[in-house]
Amino acid sequence: MRALLQRGVAQFNITLTEGQLDAFFAYAQLLIEWNQRVNLTRIVEPAEIVTKHFLDSLSIISVLPQEPHPLKIIDVGSGAGFPGVPLKIVRPDLSLTLLETTGKKIRFLEHLIGTLQLEHVTIVQARAEDAGQKAPHRAGYNVAVARAVAALPVLVEYLLPFVQLGGYAIAQKGQLLVIGAIDGEKNGYVEVFGTPNRDGTSVPAPAPASAPPSP
Repeated sequence: MRALLQRGVAQFNITLTEGQLDAFFAYAQLLIEWNQRVNLTRIVEPAEIVTKHFLDSLSIISVLPQEPHPLKIIDVGSGAGFPGVPLKIVRPDLSLTLLETTGKKIRFLEHLIGTLQLEHVTIVQARAEDAGQKAPHRAGYNVAVARAVAALPVLVEYLLPFVQLGGYAIAQKGQLLVIGAIDGEKNGYVEVFGTPNRDGTSVPAPAPASAPPSP
């Protein structure tokens, strides 16, 4: 599992430390253990956890901004912690909020974050459509991310209220990556890009569904 993970992250120009490999291994073990009593995922084989959870989550790391410090990021509909926790393991500088509605998954996330001793992680139990309309979450983050929690248009609508001016909404649905550029000129405008396949090739990106209004 460790060798597979290290080979996999190399395509994202990442080299994991022994401590990070230990964290991912512990994450996988906890996921398998808890999944026996809590419905967290249908993916329980270690190799598939690496490819379909860890590497899939990390496929967006190259589009995360490097600034400001700390980068405030919210994972909407986090479930078992994807993609937020793998991103946090690789980029410990992130200030991460995990948003989830289900109590059993919240308890898993609390145990996971405690076990991995990850700092600057906040876990919030709330619905995305409610939290995104209230302080401190509305326009409270540099980046909002989500992974396959709803149909793509709905997913983007969930994410946009969380994002500050100049921030990004990043949605993973299959192999598509949607980045919403939020600024004074393109407020809420969504651009659609392809995310890399695991073999390093690019997924063709469809044209944006709509263009920003002409000046």
